[in-house]
Amino acid sequence: MAQQYSLTSRIKTFDGSFDSAQMYRNEKEVGSTILTFLSKNSQFRREDFHFTSKLAANSSYDAARTSIKRSVQQCGLGYIDLFLLHSPYGGKAARLASWKAVEDAIADGEVKTGGVSNYGVKH
Repeated sequence: MAQQYSLTSRIKTFDGSFDSAQMYRNEKEVGSTILTFLSKNSQFRREDFHFTSKLAANSSYDAARTSIKRSVQQCGLGYIDLFLLHSPYGGKAARLASWKAVEDAIADGEVKTGGVSNYGVKH
């Protein structure tokens, strides 16, 4: 409850961007807070918020695709605006398989934009 109050207070004073991640285990709470705020403030729409989440680990395509679907379900917002590969770990094959899962999530409307986080030039 304290976390939801804190997030609700933040919504009222910022630009509408939320950073979340599977590793942070906060997708459900952040999404729920946004939905609660929207239900009480009809002048705002889902599109007024930019929700970012990140894949916990690069692995196989199937594992990444399942993980992305779970994130969409957990946040409850219908889609994720930006979904990132959280780190380059796992090796090139795992990165490529995970990226393909992000591309397919975009094609299926679950994610609007994909990207990477904590990558270096060599990745």
